[in-house]
Amino acid sequence: MTPLLAKRASVAATLDMSVRAFDRALAAEQIGPKPITLAGSTTRLWSMSDIQDWIAAARNGELLDRAEWEQIKRQQLREVKTDA
Repeated sequence: MTPLLAKRASVAATLDMSVRAFDRALAAEQIGPKPITLAGSTTRLWSMSDIQDWIAAARNGELLDRAEWEQIKRQQLREVKTDA
């Protein structure tokens, strides 16, 4: 069973990256989905469904950066609101 949330090492492994390369990409805002933190915790976690959606949204084999990913997510949210 795939976990719903994952730590950075697991996300890096999913992307076939070292943790160090993942951290650099994250700092450069090349990782689309933002991490979340649970109340009372400092551990950053990623939604694996967001990671999977982000990978599926790749264009010509290139993953979207944070700005592009957030634009798509905002558009999807607007579409859901107008459908309601």
